[in-house]
Amino acid sequence: MEARAPRAPIATIALTSAAVAAALAPDVAASLELDRGALLSGQWWRLATCHLAHFGARHAAYDVTLLALLGAWCELRYRGATHLVLAAAVVLVPLAVLACEPHLTSYRGLSGLGSALFALAATDLALDRRATDTVVLVGTSALVLLAAKVAIEVASSGSALFAHGPHVVARRRTAAGALLGIAAALLGRVGSDRREITVGGAACS
Repeated sequence: MEARAPRAPIATIALTSAAVAAALAPDVAASLELDRGALLSGQWWRLATCHLAHFGARHAAYDVTLLALLGAWCELRYRGATHLVLAAAVVLVPLAVLACEPHLTSYRGLSGLGSALFALAATDLALDRRATDTVVLVGTSALVLLAAKVAIEVASSGSALFAHGPHVVARRRTAAGALLGIAAALLGRVGSDRREITVGGAACS
C-alpha cells in the first residue's frame, strides 16, 4: 500500500504569510495591533490581528522564523493539537496580556503563539514513553528553560527576555502561551493513553 504524503502545515503557512504581508505594509500595523482603547470601543478583531503586527522588521523576522519552525514541526507531528493550541492562543494570549499588563496600551507579535507551540512540543517529547532517553531529556530540558524564561520575565521590571526593541514588554504572553501548550499536550497524552487502553483491552478479549 502506498504511503500517503504528509499534509502541508496549512495553519503555519497561513499565519506566517499573513505576518510577512503585514510586515511589508508597516502602515497597517496600527490598525492590526491590540490597542486597549480601540478594543474597548468595539474593535474586537484586534484580538486576532494583533499577532500579525510587529514593531519593525527585526521583530517580525524573529517571530516569523520562530513560528515557522515550531509550527511546521508541531503541525506535522500532531495536527489536531496544534490547531487547538493556535485557536485558543489567538484569543487567550492577548486577553491575558490585557488582564496582567494593565500598563500596556498596545501589543503586537507572534511570540505568544510561538511560546504555546514550544510548550506543546517540549511537553509531548518529555512525556513520550516510546521515545529514547535522549529525546525525553531534550523535551524536559526545553521545559526547564521555558519555565526559567517565564520566571525571569514575570519577575523582571524590564522588557521581555529575548525581546527585540523597547516596545515588546508584554512579559506575561510567554506564560499564557506556555500554559496553553502544556495543557494541550497533557490532554492529548491522556487521550492517547485512553485509546491505547481501549485497543489493548479489545485485543486481549
